[in-house]
Amino acid sequence: MTKKKVCACVIAILHSLGLFGRSSAIATPAAFGEEFKHKYSTEHFNFYSMDDGTSSKEYGNFLEDFLVYLERNLTALPSGWPVDFYILDDEQSLNVFLKKKLGEYRNVRGAFYPKYNAMFTSKNGGLGTTAHELMHKIVGEKFRELEPWAKEGIPSFFEKIYGYRDKSGPVFYLGYENPWRLQQLGNRLTTLTIEQIVSDGTKSDMYYQSERRMLSTFLFHEGKLKKYFSLAVSNTEKHSGTLLEAALGESMSSADAKFSKFTSGVNTSTKRLLNVPSSKYCRSKQEFENFYNVNRDALRPVEY
Repeated sequence: MTKKKVCACVIAILHSLGLFGRSSAIATPAAFGEEFKHKYSTEHFNFYSMDDGTSSKEYGNFLEDFLVYLERNLTALPSGWPVDFYILDDEQSLNVFLKKKLGEYRNVRGAFYPKYNAMFTSKNGGLGTTAHELMHKIVGEKFRELEPWAKEGIPSFFEKIYGYRDKSGPVFYLGYENPWRLQQLGNRLTTLTIEQIVSDGTKSDMYYQSERRMLSTFLFHEGKLKKYFSLAVSNTEKHSGTLLEAALGESMSSADAKFSKFTSGVNTSTKRLLNVPSSKYCRSKQEFENFYNVNRDALRPVEY
């Protein structure tokens, strides 16, 4: 059989399996922007939505101020703006859309696709989900050294975020537990060790993401998250061991005693932490104070 006939046979088989030409059938964001009713642009985003633009403005106000917070507190922004941001009506529509347009096989609340520099969510996707997905762009483009555990551990940390816009700019509060992740960890919460979480860093199951979020939350409460960002972004400071150990200032085994106290504190407070509310960005300090007072018990810091 000649090479041409072999190629023809292979192509015929792939066609029969529905595999040949699949990538060419998947649209790029530029090809489906016109399918959305409303477009709204800010400095760093082009929003496309199915509604009258209300959701675009809500996400836009939050995300632009979130970027200000990141620049002031954690890292300079990467290049590659604006990001295209697509908002579907609901989670079901989002997943049908992603499967049809981009070949996505997972069910998600939100997603960032580096290849297209595009984000996707629904009107009810939530600010925490949006912050998580945006951090994939920040981490992926700014971290010169990206440890496997941090690939999801750092973005997932931002799933719980609260704040408001003051005269001096945006104010944000972070470091809160995510109820569904606590439920997912269950009784295993108090058995976690830092070394175990780091060694599981390449596993893709959602359970392991919840472990990694617990580690990044610990870093935050220890006042080490900013140091971790600095080390990961610059990658110029000499350090022994892992990047995580350099940020902690001690070995993983040595830091485990404090980490164990932290997870025990979280475990002891689980009942109230399961009431931690959805992320929220308020229009004023007064609105935020009213929100905080209603949720004061759930948002109380974990003692350890």
